[in-house]
Amino acid sequence: MARQLADPAVAPSEINLDGEWAFCFDPDRKVDPAAALSGKTGSGQWTSVKVPGFWENQTFDAKFLPGNLKSAKDYNGFAWYVKTVKIPLDMQNRELVLEMKTVDDLDTAYVNGQLVGKTGEDTPGYWEHCRRYVVPARLNQKDRMVIAVEVNDLRGNGGIAGNVRLVEKSAPGHDTQPSPYGSLPISSYNTEKAIRW
Repeated sequence: MARQLADPAVAPSEINLDGEWAFCFDPDRKVDPAAALSGKTGSGQWTSVKVPGFWENQTFDAKFLPGNLKSAKDYNGFAWYVKTVKIPLDMQNRELVLEMKTVDDLDTAYVNGQLVGKTGEDTPGYWEHCRRYVVPARLNQKDRMVIAVEVNDLRGNGGIAGNVRLVEKSAPGHDTQPSPYGSLPISSYNTEKAIRW
């Protein structure tokens, strides 16, 4: 007797966003947000960085560093990350999630010029908290998506320090990825009293 086999479970689609991102230090908040949000990062103040990674651990030409800094190790403040992503047809017109495992410290994230999420100091363990920002289907109508993240590093290390991906909303989170800060429990870690670098 013939049996009908059940359809195998189909894993949710995913786009890995690790790698090169356009990047700009913004200590005085003078970067044109409209340019960043639209992916127009061709001006002389923009360079590139590797994600994941703290900006303190990356090398920048002196012309991209703010003020008289000799390296990014001395910089705390605002910076922009921008990436233009090609969206495959099978992921278009769907609700997605922008997942960033670790952003140190605070962030505001945009997709195609629209705010999709932000994490502030009111979030416990904000410096290593996994972000999962919903990208509504109305922002995912074309084969191209511009992701812009403004990061505010309060002290110590800064930047997008964990893996980044776009996934279908049904995908499980990456909360099991190790934190770049090791295994110290969030509840016992106070950024106001501890030095993280």
